[in-house]
Amino acid sequence: MLDQPARQVLEEMLGYERYVLSECGDAIRTERGKSGPVQLVINDSAPHSIHLSVTDTLGDIGAGMVRKMSPLVFTASFKLIDMIFEWTITENGITCPFQFEKKIEIIDTITSIQYPDYLGTDVMLRATTIALYKELVQYRNAIVHNRWGRATEGALDFAFTRKGTHYRKSVSFDEVLALADGAELLGTTLVHQSADQHKLDSLRFLFDKVASLHGTAPFAISQPRYFQVIRRTIMPHTGHLVVSLDDVRSHVVKQSSGTPATFDLLIAADASPRPVVWKVPFSDIPATATVTLDESWDRFKTDAAEELKSVEPFIRQPQGQSE
Repeated sequence: MLDQPARQVLEEMLGYERYVLSECGDAIRTERGKSGPVQLVINDSAPHSIHLSVTDTLGDIGAGMVRKMSPLVFTASFKLIDMIFEWTITENGITCPFQFEKKIEIIDTITSIQYPDYLGTDVMLRATTIALYKELVQYRNAIVHNRWGRATEGALDFAFTRKGTHYRKSVSFDEVLALADGAELLGTTLVHQSADQHKLDSLRFLFDKVASLHGTAPFAISQPRYFQVIRRTIMPHTGHLVVSLDDVRSHVVKQSSGTPATFDLLIAADASPRPVVWKVPFSDIPATATVTLDESWDRFKTDAAEELKSVEPFIRQPQGQSE
């Protein structure tokens, strides 16, 4: 129950929605990202360094299409959350009905349901996730049945009547994006059992941004910061490279002044004839003190020219120096 084979089932169930939501979010962030993320370069020994970058985006990177498709982004977010509850119900040995309302009835009436990971231990996060699921049902159904309202530059203005009840709600495009990011993060942390404090704080922050959609008390958490961490080191002559994730996290916490933060991790190990580079997204960083980069991490290795080009100035510089 809720074991690794079950997680593989969940990954297959959520695969399409996670991909769509991730790509849509990336398109908008790229469009808006006039200033690049902070790069935090961590060496084997001090001093370390911080790099700021400014980028411009030319041409269409898909953001315009995401705005036009915001109703579909909204429904994909709901579907991902729905499948998490469907998976949870099934994993508890309960026959899961097709209708959303009947799934909600099971959630409301069967108090012995075992929820996965932090949804099982964090009462407030579970209550907020359930409330979001319940409140989204009617709006999702209205969009699917094509009588719901209108979309304007990505914002959704709902105005429809169902079973004698009139629904009216305005959802800004930023709220649609926060819903998408929150649903994607929810799914990814459950698939990989990879929730740590940073990820949970990010989820709480995103849920606060869509408080108008779930109506529960806010977590009142500061906006998490984002870093690109480059962990520069040297490949060992024998055995696998071991990297301290606790050390990386301590540097991130220091730079974020203790406020919630997320980071992607680029591990660049100097080796002959060329560096070995792993690019690990935040959602795949394990909540462990260290990581041993054995063969199971080969899927994160990158040979992309641009990646190596960006890492090269750091790697080829003698250890203990910074730019």
